[in-house]
Amino acid sequence: MAMRPERKVLMSEVRYVAATGAGNAEGGDMLCRSANGSGALLNGSLNGVRPSVTRAANPSGQIPVGALVGGVLDPSFDETINIRNWNKQLQKVGEPVELISKGWFTTNSYVGSPTAGANAYLSSSGKYTPTVHATGGLVATPLVGQFDSAPDEDGYVQITVELPRT
Repeated sequence: MAMRPERKVLMSEVRYVAATGAGNAEGGDMLCRSANGSGALLNGSLNGVRPSVTRAANPSGQIPVGALVGGVLDPSFDETINIRNWNKQLQKVGEPVELISKGWFTTNSYVGSPTAGANAYLSSSGKYTPTVHATGGLVATPLVGQFDSAPDEDGYVQITVELPRT
């Protein structure tokens, strides 16, 4: 899965750090933060610790924050042996990541058969889907945007996201 370079970013944030569950996340994946927490934890740091985001295996009870621009390296990535490709905007677990919260981009990070104009819901593992969960509704598959195109010959779709500030 990946994000192509064609995009229009109207709002992005770099205040969240990648949690362990975000390892191996790729550009275009939607990252979430936990719905629990209170006070300063909701809008910034708590005692100098930045809030973290992860690629939720089950989005139920999670708050979608934004689409990942770069990627997150596997936690086992060893920089003493390997060289990080900075041109791909790769981050390690525990480092800040750029997230698109408003704008459009082209990605192949989806499941199902999207059509142009269909709503984009968050599915498992940060993927987008055009269908709402049969039993969980919008709690299990939160609305995150809209599909602007059907898949092209390479399997990429254009998605517009507009998430509330969290």
